[in-house]
Amino acid sequence: MSNATISATIPGMQPGTVAPSCDEFFAEVAAMLTYLPGESSGVVINMTSEERRHLAIGRFVKDVSPYICVFGIFGNILNLIVLTRKGLKCSMDHMEKSAQMGLVALAVSDMFFCLVYLLTLLIPKGTIYFR
Repeated sequence: MSNATISATIPGMQPGTVAPSCDEFFAEVAAMLTYLPGESSGVVINMTSEERRHLAIGRFVKDVSPYICVFGIFGNILNLIVLTRKGLKCSMDHMEKSAQMGLVALAVSDMFFCLVYLLTLLIPKGTIYFR
């Protein structure tokens, strides 16, 4: 699939325009991060393009991952509600019960992973010390 074909499916893009590649997108985001908030105003940070790209990806992940975790927690709660209904267990044979228990275990472990990861994002760095 060419870039021109992809641009036709992206909402808000004009037909005939070419969608930027991932490298171009993150290069633009990294260029916007030249002036970082919290630094002295007007100070240009001397970073290589790879460092800027790494910083841009890190900030993107830091901003988006809490929403993904919350969505995952609610989705796994819904999975547990559906998969642990008593009426569902009565109509299953042995193989279906085994698969159902595997899905319940997967939902529980995924939910705990999302909870722990969300807590690590919310707790400020430097408050937890490991020896």
